[in-house]
Amino acid sequence: MNSIDPSCNDLKHRYDQCFNTWFESYLNPSSAPRTPQETHAKADEYERSCGELFREYTECVKRAIKSKEGLEELIDNAWSEPPFAGFASGDGCEADAGGEGEAGKGGKR
Repeated sequence: MNSIDPSCNDLKHRYDQCFNTWFESYLNPSSAPRTPQETHAKADEYERSCGELFREYTECVKRAIKSKEGLEELIDNAWSEPPFAGFASGDGCEADAGGEGEAGKGGKR
């Protein structure tokens, strides 16, 4: 599947490949995290392997959305409707309406 804008396709495909490789190792029973320390180590591994690529891809998508007339407004409106209503914004990294932690941190869109 391609990205929202052709200029983001390369970053999207590279990120997808990185994430899928990391996630397969995360799910592998022989290397799946069993303790909180192992879970944090896997999160650190993701950040080292894919974190910067994810941020680059996210920025590309944000630029693409801004460049498409009316799309940013449509997305903003969607975030005000269920099931998204109550989240601070559509970037997936803000605290929820109750102030309880972060929603979707590091998630894939």
